[in-house]
Amino acid sequence: MKPTFMNEKILTPYSGALSNITMIILCYAFASCGPALPNEVTASETDTGAGPATAQDGLSTTNTLPTGTSPTGISTSDFTTGNPDGSTTVFTTGNPDGFTTGFTTGFTTGNSDTSTTDTNQCEPDNEMPSEAWTWEMIADIELLDDIDSIDVGIDPQGRAHAVFISESAIHHARREFDNTWTLSEFPADFDRQLGWAIDADGIVHLAYDSQGELHYFHGEPGAWSGDSAPKGGCKPSSMVIDDMSGTVHVAGYIGEDLLCYAERSFMGAWTVELITNQAFHRGTSIALVDEVIHLAYYGPGTQVGHRINGEWQLEGLAGSGIDPDLGHDSNGTLYLVHSTNSLLAGTQGNWEQVAFTSDDNGIGTSIPSIAVNPRGGLHVVYMAGCVDLGLNLYHASASSFDGVWNNEMLVRNSSTGQVAVDATGGVHVAHINSAGRPVYGKKG
Repeated sequence: MKPTFMNEKILTPYSGALSNITMIILCYAFASCGPALPNEVTASETDTGAGPATAQDGLSTTNTLPTGTSPTGISTSDFTTGNPDGSTTVFTTGNPDGFTTGFTTGFTTGNSDTSTTDTNQCEPDNEMPSEAWTWEMIADIELLDDIDSIDVGIDPQGRAHAVFISESAIHHARREFDNTWTLSEFPADFDRQLGWAIDADGIVHLAYDSQGELHYFHGEPGAWSGDSAPKGGCKPSSMVIDDMSGTVHVAGYIGEDLLCYAERSFMGAWTVELITNQAFHRGTSIALVDEVIHLAYYGPGTQVGHRINGEWQLEGLAGSGIDPDLGHDSNGTLYLVHSTNSLLAGTQGNWEQVAFTSDDNGIGTSIPSIAVNPRGGLHVVYMAGCVDLGLNLYHASASSFDGVWNNEMLVRNSSTGQVAVDATGGVHVAHINSAGRPVYGKKG
């Protein structure tokens, strides 16, 4: 599936998308606090300064040089000095002679005992998840170990829907009025990326690629029908429905990384067009406002395309966050979040930017999802924290773009989360828990 991209969330009809972004994205988004790379000191490697390093210091005593000595071919300036006994501590190994150079960067001096301490640590936080949410497991199905393998939407009747991907199938789940879940399964040799949407009648539309062929289904649990497009078409990664004409609009890619657009008419005919020859990151998010298709993607940098009278007009926006998600309000204002801590709002050629969170609760953000409340207000769900300690799921909300943003932790050690709002202003989230299962939560 594709990074879950939510849009058209101002109204109860929903559209979104899913994908299989790999953990490389986490390394990109959290480079300052990722897993220890070769030649990087981890949080546990802190010298207490009590003379030569000991096992209690978290350092190997075999890498401590006697006073006044240095390894062959290595300058003592490459090491931190100043231990009380004049010894020098080597923090990592790897050179042929057993020593490693050049790791003073990222350390601070000036401790009371003149020892050096790694400043690039993933500190556990004491923040507790909010108690304002209720949570339930959707199904005991293990999902793909991808950043995004789940999405959520709300139908006009107020029922929650979730789409998620396991190793063998695409799954759709609808939460009934008695709070039980009805599941449908689409077994397929699929590309692990899809687009889906809910129309104004509560009908679910879903499209995915299987062996180069676009497969499309629509209906509801127990009553599905579908067709397919010719091979070589656009592989879906996000979808939106035109409720006036019944046209299905899909954004995706051709080959591995060429951005494309496809539409299915009410009569079932598919047409496909290439948007740009420039390679792009496979995540897309699509929205329909006043008969104009808007498409957010990363390629490279944050890009937005506008399809006006059959022609695409592309523009680059400030920032270079990946995993964009697009929404809009009743006035036609577009809202875009991506893997930074900023929200962009505006119309074609006229954008403003505001931070919806600081870095106080994490180092950067990743895989954000946005929903626009039909009664006013914005909601963003995102992951933040240190990869070493597990990423946490957060919810940010404000009454307006330039209003005061409130942040709350939802879940610790979540894989990803997506957000939608209903007609009454209730906020809904689907995420993958630490056991790899799909979970649904609601507030309000």
